[in-house]
Amino acid sequence: MEKKKTHKLRIILIVIAIVFFVILFFPVPYTKQYSVEDAGSTGVRSFFRYGYDIYNCREKYRVGTVIDGVAYNYIPLDMRYVVGTRVSIFGFVVFDNTHVDPPLDEHMKYEEEVKELINYYNSHRIDDIEIGSVSVSERDTSRQVFISFGGVKKIETSDEIVKVIKGYLNDNPDSFIYDDFNLIIYTGFSEVIEKTATSETQKPYMSEYHISLPDITITELVLSPAMVPDTVPTGHDFEDVQKISFSFVGSVSEDRESVLISMYPNAEIASE
Repeated sequence: MEKKKTHKLRIILIVIAIVFFVILFFPVPYTKQYSVEDAGSTGVRSFFRYGYDIYNCREKYRVGTVIDGVAYNYIPLDMRYVVGTRVSIFGFVVFDNTHVDPPLDEHMKYEEEVKELINYYNSHRIDDIEIGSVSVSERDTSRQVFISFGGVKKIETSDEIVKVIKGYLNDNPDSFIYDDFNLIIYTGFSEVIEKTATSETQKPYMSEYHISLPDITITELVLSPAMVPDTVPTGHDFEDVQKISFSFVGSVSEDRESVLISMYPNAEIASE
């Protein structure tokens, strides 16, 4: 009788173990459709994600490096992808044949020129504001250089930063940026004005200068309302801007718009 109970208990335990492992390793397909970098990746992993993961990769490839503390990203004309299969078991990669397709022929194009730009700005730095990142894109019909700065809350500071970059272009007429690139200089900062246990309210400070070459004309200045001062700052020579538009909120008050007109008299103020 005791042997029968033991045998029955053993069978029950075996069944429970089988059910457990079936559930644990039950294949669940997935995609990365909400990832900006994804380009059609798929995969199969165990139900609780602890067992295995078979990932069929197809991700957009970004070539990136760091130059003197500044992130530099290069996006080539022909989009490259990371493709292949990666297998993980209990979190350890046991097989990985992912690779870049088509193969890289230029690892970091314009790297030396971007380094020169960074060094120039650092030698003319405005209010200890550092370059956050530089991105060069040769995709599609629009070739673009995007330079971003953080920690800027005043439009006059943004203007001074733009003057430094324009100074670099004037001093370097052979810069690759003149080679049919659109230049965008971006400054941004978010100030927390209200915070609770579950959320926070931020005030965005943002300016974005769209500059056409080779004449280095500021064709458009995109601002968040927080960047528009209540009065015209004194002792500052403002940049010549052709058009001003707004982000986050469609417009500013008439009084602050008149301040903008005084600061940038040649600019057309875009309506909502």
